Parts: sequence; structure tokens; C-alpha cells
Amino acid sequence: MSNEVSAGRADYTIGVDGTLKANEPLLDLRRRIEELQVAEEMMNAAFCGALIFGLFKRHAWLGRLDLDLSASDEYDDSGGSYRSASLRVVQVGVRDGMSVPDIVLELDSSAPLCVEDALANGLEDYAGDFYAALRDEGDQSEFSLSFDRVDVADLLNEPSVSAREAFVRMFSDYAYLVRAAEGKY
Repeated sequence: MSNEVSAGRADYTIGVDGTLKANEPLLDLRRRIEELQVAEEMMNAAFCGALIFGLFKRHAWLGRLDLDLSASDEYDDSGGSYRSASLRVVQVGVRDGMSVPDIVLELDSSAPLCVEDALANGLEDYAGDFYAALRDEGDQSEFSLSFDRVDVADLLNEPSVSAREAFVRMFSDYAYLVRAAEGKY
């Protein structure tokens, strides 16, 4: 390996006096990484918007949905840890004049479910995605989310809907997550 400093690749340089300095390509790389992290946060948020909007789109009877999310640190066999998240549907509102179809209430012919459990079956695998989008790394605090069909009612008849738009309307307290990267991605 050469001891020469390459001006074209990202690197640190050590000066004559021993000081460490990031070169310009490295500074540019760091800026791009930060920009992509903002874009990743935006797409994580949009995914959550798509999940919830999809429930309203697929279930015409669904008027309201309340979720509780919790997380804890779990340890793996190699000594590392990871966030384990869970999601619980705590309340479901049925639109006036509508009822929940029987098919939604059956996991199979011998195991009827309550409507909260039926909807949770479609969401529980994504609890970690909600945490990734809405909580900082390492934040295991419990939180609740509430969604109301009226927030997206005008979008439900559209043939195609932006998940970002759905997110902004349903997760108004977190709208900054998708607006931060607008215009770039």
C-alpha cells in the first residue's frame, strides 16, 4: 500500500504535527450520508403511512384505529442487542351504518377473532418499522397512535395515492419526517 495521500478519495490525513483532518471528499461523503439518512427516515415514515392508509382502503367499514406500541432491548447469542417492538390494536371504530364482515373476524374456521386481533395480525410484523420511523435509535418508550378515516377520506377513491401524503395527513405530529427531504427525493 502506498504512503501517498490520494486527493480524489475520501480519507483522513495526518499532518506533520500529527493533527487529524478529514479531506474534502470525506466531508462530501459525510454530507451525502446525512442527506441519505434524512431520505431513509422519510421513506420509513412513508411506509408507515402506506400501511395504515392501506387498511382504510381495504376495509370500507373501518372508521378509526388506535394502536399501542412498546419495545424492549433483547440480547442475541453473540452478545449484541436489538430493539424488539410489539404493536397492539387497542380500539377499532366501525363507520356508521356499516358492520365488520365475517371474513375479517375469522383466522380460520375454528378460531374466531375479535376485530382488533384481526387487524393486528396484519400489522404486528411492522411494529419495528413504526419504531424506526417515529422513534430515535435506542428509544424504547411506549407510545400510542390514533388514526381516523376522515383524515384521508378524500384520498380513498383515488386510483393511486402517495404514501407520503397519507403519512402527513394521518401522522400530523410527525409530518416533518417527510417534509425534511421534499424536493430532493
